[in-house]
Amino acid sequence: MRSDVDYARAELAAEIEANPLAFYKPRPTLKQFHMDLKHKTRFIFGGKQAGKTVGECGEVSMSVTGIESVHTPGALSKFRPPPQHWRHWCEDLTRVAKGVLLPVYLKYIPHEMLDTRRGQGIPGFNVQDGTLYLTNGSTVQFLSYEMAAMKGESVTLDGVAFDEPPPESLYESQYLRILVRGGHMIGAMTLDERRASSNIRWIDKRIRRRQDGPHVNWFRLSTLENINALIAEAPTAADADRI
Repeated sequence: MRSDVDYARAELAAEIEANPLAFYKPRPTLKQFHMDLKHKTRFIFGGKQAGKTVGECGEVSMSVTGIESVHTPGALSKFRPPPQHWRHWCEDLTRVAKGVLLPVYLKYIPHEMLDTRRGQGIPGFNVQDGTLYLTNGSTVQFLSYEMAAMKGESVTLDGVAFDEPPPESLYESQYLRILVRGGHMIGAMTLDERRASSNIRWIDKRIRRRQDGPHVNWFRLSTLENINALIAEAPTAADADRI
């Protein structure tokens, strides 16, 4: 017979599998990012493998689902209740959006909240418009920096996310999309001029030095913080050594 402890562990494992977002545990710096209730614009800066993309997608996932992680109590209070409509901009729709970002969303958003009627091969994801649809009416649309700015559009959004540095003109244009609803703008990026697809010096002035105003905040996420956390979470000493 299973002990009470084994039963409780099995129950918890089932809950985590059914609702992984509710048990999403961010690293210390990412928790600060999630718990920042004062700033509408928040950027995460860090190197590769620092975990910044997970934090960004986790933030959007909580917003569009209305599900708050037990490790970030109160984080949802900065958002309107769903439905929420977000855009997630990135450098490439195939390599980044479908290859990196979408899998993170699908990992954290409960399967039953994905509108499978809109999906074509990937639950909830419509390939034609590049949008992830949820059953509560929320959406996350993926767009690339290579796409021309949509002139004359009148869409209003609850949030805009950037994966890696966007062109300054795009940053400015997306503010117009979130003003009406008092939305949020977040970003996760590596500030490396050598690999950036556009000039990124404006980020130092407008974001890091906060010249855009008191609504701006930013966080530096170190790769070492993520590695140390992975080692601590490793199930065995051998797994920790491999990290």
